[in-house]
Amino acid sequence: MSYLNRILVDGMVGKYVLDLADKEGLKLSKKYYIFNLGKNDINEDLDGFIYIGITPFEEEKIAKFRAATQIKRILMKNKPLIIFEAEAYEELLRDKPYSAIYGMIAEEIYAVIKAVDAENQSLLRSSNEPIIALPLNGEEGIPDFALHLFKLLKNIGDVKVLLMNENITPSVSESIHHKLSELGLSFAVSVNRSGGLITGLVEGELSFMEFDPVSKILGDRVLDLEPEESLGVSLPFLDRID
Repeated sequence: MSYLNRILVDGMVGKYVLDLADKEGLKLSKKYYIFNLGKNDINEDLDGFIYIGITPFEEEKIAKFRAATQIKRILMKNKPLIIFEAEAYEELLRDKPYSAIYGMIAEEIYAVIKAVDAENQSLLRSSNEPIIALPLNGEEGIPDFALHLFKLLKNIGDVKVLLMNENITPSVSESIHHKLSELGLSFAVSVNRSGGLITGLVEGELSFMEFDPVSKILGDRVLDLEPEESLGVSLPFLDRID
């Protein structure tokens, strides 16, 4: 775990972000915690931090289970949470190694941090829903962006902010705005100075957050794969009789 320029990280993606921040000498007014959802060692009790989590990939079923419970616990503690959907970036960067996918996600996280930090009023608020980050590869990427929205999210609210690559012209920005409006998505616009894509931040719930069926019975007492407490019950030894 490292701390640099008000960025606390767990995992490889966070280290990539730290490298970018170090190269630019980034100065931040807010504090950010970057981590991989589904890992056992994340800190859910940091005060004053904006949480930024990266979801597991499709094949990581157990990690998805852990991620679902971690998301619920973080939101229950009223922490602002941005989730970068790794599978959407994997789909965009087909046949690329995970290192390339994580590198792209790190660039986008860095762009989001800079944009969020530059806002006089926070774009995020404590909510019972996280903010989901999905790649939007320019105007031509809107169909894929919409497909990911409806495939990955259980509920879809308004797009909170659309982070624009500096190479996007005003006319392209207007066209993107129009096409997203046709999908029923409204948003504010903020221009960033890094990041290889345009990243859309959407308020909603990931569908895999319902991965824990017991939560429907337990409610707020969500099922934890590795509970902190156990019952001290001694079982008698039984001899086999067959």
